[in-house]
Amino acid sequence: MMLIRSLVGNPADEQEISNSRKAYYYDYEPYLKKKINQTSNTFHQFYYIDLGCSDGRDIERFLYFHSKEILNTGNLSIIGFEPDPINYFACKAEQNLPISTTKTVYNVAAWIKSDEVSYAVKMGQKSRIDHSSTTRVLSLDFSRWILENFKPEHYVYIKFTIEGAEIEVLEKMVADRSLALVDYLEIEWTHPVSSQYEPRRISLECMFDNFGMDYLYMIDMADMDIAQTNNETYEAVRKDTGWKLNTSLTRFHYRTRKEVPTLLNERLHRRK
Repeated sequence: MMLIRSLVGNPADEQEISNSRKAYYYDYEPYLKKKINQTSNTFHQFYYIDLGCSDGRDIERFLYFHSKEILNTGNLSIIGFEPDPINYFACKAEQNLPISTTKTVYNVAAWIKSDEVSYAVKMGQKSRIDHSSTTRVLSLDFSRWILENFKPEHYVYIKFTIEGAEIEVLEKMVADRSLALVDYLEIEWTHPVSSQYEPRRISLECMFDNFGMDYLYMIDMADMDIAQTNNETYEAVRKDTGWKLNTSLTRFHYRTRKEVPTLLNERLHRRK
């Protein structure tokens, strides 16, 4: 299980942590030398990281819609971050978890440094990092935490619902390359009152591509709730592959491209 070692600062002389993506990502040669038939599923642990886990409803959705992926990928660890005290206790509440699944919830804000940050607490509704607020909560240098706790062989799925702080957190993940350790992103892009927001978001999406991530689709969370209520599968949820959805509850989905062995195996299968 992941541990938060310290919530206050990082030593200035701390050695940089290597986080290179699988070395073979663009190297076909090893798989052309009788290694082509090796299994492409090298993941032994599945991590679902919920930034802004609120009352735990997104964890419930994830468990409902992705049960097959969880079984196929390995043991599941759910890790939530929620600084709002009301939501923290709701998210931490006991849930019916699948076998070999653990859940840990931290009462901290995912941010760009480990210290304290001003935070607007609104009875569990639209709570967010707000530098004008007099309320202070513990914050975690999220990208540093990723670098310290995860390896390329882990499957890491991160959901962002942190009310406007996603831009700063993701920019730091790009800068220190911790994004290279992430396999799937689900982001609720929140629109703060700033003319600089959209260019920064577009720049980040371009960097996602540089890290080998593709945009998949957008989903309106109302459609997720309808499908779950009707006991439907994830495939039944309406997905927008364009850029038409524009509601406050729209989630953007991004995924790393298939690894080389998977692509080569599929190519050989088609030839046969």
